[in-house]
This record gives sequence, structure tokens and C-alpha cells, in this order.
Amino acid sequence: MDYVESVMFVTKDEKWIEKIGLGALAAFLSIFVVGALALAGWSMETFRRVLSGDPEKLPGWENWSAYLTDGLKWFGVAIVWYIPVAILGAIWKPLGTLASIPMGFLMIGAFIILTRTGDWMRALNPMNAWALLNKNLNQWIITAVIIWAASVVASVVGTLALVIGLLVTTPWLVVAMGNLIGRVYVETGAEI
Repeated sequence: MDYVESVMFVTKDEKWIEKIGLGALAAFLSIFVVGALALAGWSMETFRRVLSGDPEKLPGWENWSAYLTDGLKWFGVAIVWYIPVAILGAIWKPLGTLASIPMGFLMIGAFIILTRTGDWMRALNPMNAWALLNKNLNQWIITAVIIWAASVVASVVGTLALVIGLLVTTPWLVVAMGNLIGRVYVETGAEI
């Protein structure tokens, strides 16, 4: 698995600057939530393109409304999943922090299930996510660690670039995650 390619694929698109620029606009609009929803949907579309073998892996922004719809579904799943983590964190903060680690890992499976099937209820069940990820556990753990590390790097780089850099690193990160998860899904022959 070429992890560097999973992140750098963005620059192979001839309109990548325009697409990341519009992603930066969506990142800016995240202060109104709508941008975060669009970015989540954009990541889901990137995942789908990897699975379909689309030569243009980096989606354009022609389908804002579809991205918003997908992103709304994803955020619904994420909110429900993180309610137990929030409760544990309210009881004792270290407990919530500790619970967020397996929850974050299982969210990869929920992302795949929701994106592949559109079945919100199926994506809400952690056992479904575990069943998907458990078949190639080592590969998915490596993927989760890479996503975590990329998130840290994107956050640090974006913050060092006077916070404005987050407007570029955030959209890059979301499509890189969609691409990486898609590539691992295909490589491992995972089935839902």
C-alpha cells in the first residue's frame, strides 16, 4: 500500500488548486456548520470514486447539495456514536478520552458502511463496524494511525500558517482520508 500516494493523489488532478480552493471555502463555511457537512460529503464521494475506479479521484464541487445530504447523514451517525463518549467524559474526562480511541477506530467502519450502503441504521451499529474492520484488523489499525497522524500534521501545519492554513489542510485531509480508506477497502477485499 502506497500511503504517500493516498495523500498526494490530490496534486495529480489538473484542477486540484481550484477544487482545494473550493474546499477551503467549505472549511471557512464550517463556522456555520454547512461547510463541515459539505466536506464530509466530499470525502464520501472521494471514497466512492476509488471504489468505482474513476480516473478522476478528486471530485469537483458541482454537487454541493449531494455533499450536504451525505454530510448530514454522516454527522448524524457521528453524533449518535459520540454520545456515550461525551457521557463518559462528563463523568471523568480521562475516561471519555480513553473511550474516544476505539470509537474513532470504529468510525472508519461506520463511514464505509454508510458510504457504501446509505443505510443509516446499519452504520449506527458498532458491531457492524467491528465485523467489517476485524477481517483485516492490522491493515485497518495502520490506516487509523495514519489518519490520526495526518490529522495532527494538518492541524500543526495549518496553525503554523497563521490558522489560515487550516483552510487548505482541512479539505486536503478530508479527501486524503476518503481516498486512503477507499484504497485500503479495495486492497483488502473488504465486504459489508
